[in-house]
Amino acid sequence: MSYDQTPTLLHRQVLETASTTPNEPGDDMKHQISSLSDFDIHLSSSQEVTFMDPALYLAPEVYDVDVERIFPDAWVVVADVNDLASPGQWACEHVGDRHVLIQRATNGELLALSAGPCRAMAGGSPTNVPDNEVAAGCAVCEVIAHQETPNVAAMLTTSACDPADLDVWERFLFVNPSRTAGPLLDYLAPLPELLRGHDIAKQQSVVSFTHQSASNWKLLVDNGFCDYHVPFVHERLMPLIEGPDTWGQELAPNVTILTAALTEAGLEGQPLYSGIVSRGDPALVNLSMAMGIYPNVLLLGFRTGAVHLITWWPTGIASTQVRVRTYDHKPPSDDDVRYGAASVELLQREDIGICELVQQGLASSSYRPGPRHRLETRVFGFHQRYLAALEAAIDSP
Repeated sequence: MSYDQTPTLLHRQVLETASTTPNEPGDDMKHQISSLSDFDIHLSSSQEVTFMDPALYLAPEVYDVDVERIFPDAWVVVADVNDLASPGQWACEHVGDRHVLIQRATNGELLALSAGPCRAMAGGSPTNVPDNEVAAGCAVCEVIAHQETPNVAAMLTTSACDPADLDVWERFLFVNPSRTAGPLLDYLAPLPELLRGHDIAKQQSVVSFTHQSASNWKLLVDNGFCDYHVPFVHERLMPLIEGPDTWGQELAPNVTILTAALTEAGLEGQPLYSGIVSRGDPALVNLSMAMGIYPNVLLLGFRTGAVHLITWWPTGIASTQVRVRTYDHKPPSDDDVRYGAASVELLQREDIGICELVQQGLASSSYRPGPRHRLETRVFGFHQRYLAALEAAIDSP
């Protein structure tokens, strides 16, 4: 189907009847969608327009598919394995509507399970759940609410929980609740090869914070994968990197890659990490890289070896939790314009502000998509991957 730039039936229905406020925790999944054509949603298969059909960012029916299938069917990073170093340590996370629990067993093995559907705390789970937030029928909610320490090995023997695929790349722990995404390293290719010289597993965590955004999770991904906005929204960074006409963009099945060469000012005071020299690609030594992982991850890699991890977690139709964690071999100064805590947080606030404005614009009956720029190639890659997964989820409920 092509995009004819007129509001679709579902977009009009959303504008007339649907609220774009976040779903309340525990909402029943009332909205069922059997086919995109049922709602006349247009799937753009060209590089002509910037955004997907607005209904894909606004409709409850689509949001339900996102949390029921898009996230559970993917490999999603849920924890730093160093936070689960000792037997008994555990972490829980909502991967869409699946409540995932990971624990280090007494024999040192990492175990993962999922339960649900659970909407008690979509988008992020605290370690302790108040009784009034326990989702009926969610085994993870019930155990966490009433036990100090869960026992994943025992829970996996019950019919209330399902095993989830689990794997670790560097220090990042990924889960795939549906167990359909294939081997993790294949899913991440070619990212592990690009970052093999950074020695991420040896780094220390430097900055960690969480923000809430009043926008759909896909808008934040669009922004994170969009290279066109950088010179305008993050203008202060431009003296550090060569002009956009020199930037390289690459699309892989589940990964999008941007490479940007550093200027002399960008290289100043930025020592090249030795691991990149000995094990990395020599062509990458003077580059910064931005790598998107479908569906909700952005990794930034720098010549110093530093890596920044940004993830976006849906908490409602127009509500997303933004989590940022940075790693480095040597903590930067707080006022470092690239890696310092204040700069990292400012960059996120700038992006969140833009996305919230776009969310409002998409809900307008006057909205029309703008033309796609060549620096939005990575956004196009995400859209194609997402739309293929959306169609597959609808065709095989």
